[in-house]
Amino acid sequence: MRAPVILLLLASTAILAASASVQAQEGKPEFSIAISAPESVKAGAPQIILNATVTNITDHPIALDSAGCLEQDFTVDVRNAQGKSPVKTPYMKAITGEDQGPGPQVVIATGSLFVRDLKPGEIWKMSTDLNYLYDHLPPGEYTVTLSRPDYQVSLYRLVWSTMKDNPEHKQPDPSQPNPRPGPLPKAVAKSNTITLTVLP
Repeated sequence: MRAPVILLLLASTAILAASASVQAQEGKPEFSIAISAPESVKAGAPQIILNATVTNITDHPIALDSAGCLEQDFTVDVRNAQGKSPVKTPYMKAITGEDQGPGPQVVIATGSLFVRDLKPGEIWKMSTDLNYLYDHLPPGEYTVTLSRPDYQVSLYRLVWSTMKDNPEHKQPDPSQPNPRPGPLPKAVAKSNTITLTVLP
């Protein structure tokens, strides 16, 4: 049973990590995302905490897959006054699949994924430190938003069910031509946009 579980975790983690690159079908998300952070901080502040609150806005329970940390569950978008992204840390580049350049490479280990079940109106709170994601934000004004595709099904449970019903089932090999595509999200949930000022 160990091999299927490892495959399941790898598949589910890959799905979450690739969430920013998928194309969603038009639809209404089943959850909302509200974010908050300090209005201003001094350059070099030891922490810049970004808080997120996810709310089930339907009249039925929903299931959300989670890797246990905000930056892997959501697409974090920070832009300066020129509309450009600040310099990302090697950790953030590893999450987004970007080239980390020469030297030691950060690898995101596959941890324990879980499914967060939310009743109608129930909330789920997460937070992260932007200093972990961006390399010392220089003074200036920044906008911050979060987004996440809404598949309206737990992909973790979907993969698990497939493997449970068919023990010989193998995950598609992305190196092979025309691998079978995964399900498309029904919608994309986007947060409010907040402004963060980094003072000299």
